[in-house]
Amino acid sequence: MERGDPVGFMTGFFTEVLGTTLVPNPLNLDRAHRIGAPPTPDGVNTKPRVFIIRFHNFQDLTSSVAKKKALFLGIKRRLSEKKKFSLRFPARLFLEHAGERLTFDSHEDPALVRP
Repeated sequence: MERGDPVGFMTGFFTEVLGTTLVPNPLNLDRAHRIGAPPTPDGVNTKPRVFIIRFHNFQDLTSSVAKKKALFLGIKRRLSEKKKFSLRFPARLFLEHAGERLTFDSHEDPALVRP
């Protein structure tokens, strides 16, 4: 499966599963390894093996997401009294308006700017 390169395998896995919107650059992993005994050739031990991963500079990722979320603060204040909304990872605003669910990736979206 990971063919002797668990760090490379998990880097590709996260990019493929989460997409380039959530992971615009390849993740920098310090290490990755599996727990448990590998499968035996006779197929006796076929239990799934868990990956243990250490992310490098994870704090940088969380602080950049926090900055993106903070940009929505003024919009959230305006919406809090009038509309049902939620702000989800990694800083996407979901808004219900006229029975329709709208999604915004930027606080500068023209539909969010007050006329």
